[in-house]
Amino acid sequence: MDIIKEFRELKRQIIAHARAAENFYTSARIINKLLEVWESTDVDLRYALYCSAIVGYSKPFTESYQKNRVKKKIYKIFFLKKGKGFSRDTHDHVIRMRNKIIAHSDEDFLEAKVFSEEFGFSQNGNTTRFITGAGVTVPAIHDIKDHDLVEKIRNLALSNMEVSVKLLEDDLNLYIKKALKNPEEHKKSRENNNEKSLLNRIKNPIKLNEVVKHEYPLLPEGHLDFSPLGVLIGSYEYRILRFFLRGGDKFELSGLPIALLLSESPIEASKIADARDRSGDEAKSASK
Repeated sequence: MDIIKEFRELKRQIIAHARAAENFYTSARIINKLLEVWESTDVDLRYALYCSAIVGYSKPFTESYQKNRVKKKIYKIFFLKKGKGFSRDTHDHVIRMRNKIIAHSDEDFLEAKVFSEEFGFSQNGNTTRFITGAGVTVPAIHDIKDHDLVEKIRNLALSNMEVSVKLLEDDLNLYIKKALKNPEEHKKSRENNNEKSLLNRIKNPIKLNEVVKHEYPLLPEGHLDFSPLGVLIGSYEYRILRFFLRGGDKFELSGLPIALLLSESPIEASKIADARDRSGDEAKSASK
């Protein structure tokens, strides 16, 4: 493999680790929220959080497309086996739930049935029957009741994130070394990329000052333009997780040391709202 191809393959691998880390972290945050509302009588809320966490966790292991309709490689599970909290049984359970129950309706697990109501009578030894009605039963998951299982999924997601972040750090180090050693090939590997960047889809960016961004790294940055999908601008907010390695030493995620982010509990929605308001007030004061 020539150097330019090596750069491109390494970049794909870096992106795979970063996306996996984001998926695992988001899943863990959602499960933390589920555990917070565990005693709630709102079954719909608990099940919605559970489904969201399961789908988010499963993203790295689901086929999708990259730029130019290139099929994305499934994230390799042997990466994650290095994690102290990895459990193959829990992982397989999550993937089965996503594939068979939550994202799809598998008749082998939740079989729907059509039934009929009949009326019959006998006369002269002959029985006559005719249908008076028909219906269908569709089973569906109603609630998640196993607290221990939910905790196992949360711990698995955090373990996977830690491994993905470590692999990401190693590959970013390698990328820096290769770029320093092969500057011309590195430059060429970045050329001929005419795809519309996702960053160019940001509309109406949300003004947040740097202090607020540092304190709350998971804040929205703007609204996405998904017009090709028939979505109105303003329907979805956009956030970015920035994994950054400088000089092979200081590794941060969105301005925070990785270790701190891994140990922190999820950021509460009220704190995010406060941060937005505070940033907006400071921006108004500065403009006066």
